[in-house]
Amino acid sequence: MTVQRLVGDKSSPMMAFVDQHLRTKGHQDGDVICQWFASSELKSETFFVDTLEAVVAESN
Repeated sequence: MTVQRLVGDKSSPMMAFVDQHLRTKGHQDGDVICQWFASSELKSETFFVDTLEAVVAESN
C-alpha cells in the first residue's frame, strides 16, 4: 500500500478541488489517500485518519 497524499496538502489547484469533494463526503484535512494492488487490480481509498493505527518501526 502506498500513501499518495493527505487531504488538504494543497499540492495543486486540482487537488484542492478533489479535497473539496472529499470534504462533502465527511473527510477532513489529514485523512490519508492510498493506492494498492489486489492481484492485478489497482485500488484506491481515502481513510479517515482517526481510524488508522500508528505503527512504530523497531530499531535494530
